[in-house]
Amino acid sequence: MRRASPFAVDEVEATAWQRKAADQGYAVAQAVLGFRYAQGVGVDQNGSDAVVWWLKAANQGNIDAQMGLAFALAAGKIVPKDEESAAHWWRAAAERGNIDAQFNLGVLYYNGINGNVDYKAAAFWFKSASEKGHVNAKKYIDIMREKGLL
Repeated sequence: MRRASPFAVDEVEATAWQRKAADQGYAVAQAVLGFRYAQGVGVDQNGSDAVVWWLKAANQGNIDAQMGLAFALAAGKIVPKDEESAAHWWRAAAERGNIDAQFNLGVLYYNGINGNVDYKAAAFWFKSASEKGHVNAKKYIDIMREKGLL
């Protein structure tokens, strides 16, 4: 017979506590609650609820929420795809120095937002991320040079 670990987590109860903190305006709790809804951990998966909580935290400057929101909006899996909004939230995190946001924003501009490619903006964000050590950003810069886009 397998015994329950004394450290086992009751995800439903953990989510309830997270919700209490989020309801009091704590951005980190709001961001985590957004991820819980996005992944269906301790609650039913619900993209709309994930976005609601991420927006609350993102508007308070929480980079994790900005990133989660941007990924969700760019992917269009748990909420409708919205590349312009994804760019907005990645830019918010990128301007605060988040290299993953800088890289992802570069990819978004490189591939085009709603079909509108902006190689100048892509290069700017790839260079920003590359200067901070993002290896894949450096690869994109090299590709852009090879294609004569820089």
